[in-house]
Amino acid sequence: MPKPQRRLPGGGKWNQAAWADVRKRAINLAGDDPHCAICGKPLDPDAPQYASNAIEVDHIVPISRGGSPYDIDNLQVVCLPCNRKKGKKMADDYQDKDSENPIPLSNAW
Repeated sequence: MPKPQRRLPGGGKWNQAAWADVRKRAINLAGDDPHCAICGKPLDPDAPQYASNAIEVDHIVPISRGGSPYDIDNLQVVCLPCNRKKGKKMADDYQDKDSENPIPLSNAW
């Protein structure tokens, strides 16, 4: 069974090849000593995918808020905790929040 095609908010199709290319370029631009653009902690390019110090590429202006999905100027490298905390928010929505709060692992029902 083929994998379902991811859609963008405007109805366009997600281009995985374009994303892989721009993601790689964003990581390369971070240089040999990358740091999280949000908290400043060092990132490890060789860390496992879900490690807290692994490199993740974040859209500065989320796609859901009109940000360009493949524009290198709309991307930043961040750590997993910061990327999860930011989510679909804009910088003004999360920068004044306490960055030491742990990320909730489940909903408090």
